[in-house]
Amino acid sequence: MSATPLTLLHFEGGAALSAFRAQALLTRLQAACPRVAGVAARHVHWVAFDEPPPRTALDALAGLLNYGEPPAGAADGGGTV
Repeated sequence: MSATPLTLLHFEGGAALSAFRAQALLTRLQAACPRVAGVAARHVHWVAFDEPPPRTALDALAGLLNYGEPPAGAADGGGTV
């Protein structure tokens, strides 16, 4: 293992649940806890670099990992408990 610290970055991807699967999961969650009002999930990609990458590499990765529909609640921050 290298003694040099890694540069760790994350990129948010598209929705991880289809509307059908989100509704099915919501129904099951509400059976366990009626206070649950919604459910959403997104893919998150983690990338480790041995050294800070150039801007062109970051732009290329961001372009490749920006796909699919945004998850429900993405615009308002989601994740509210």
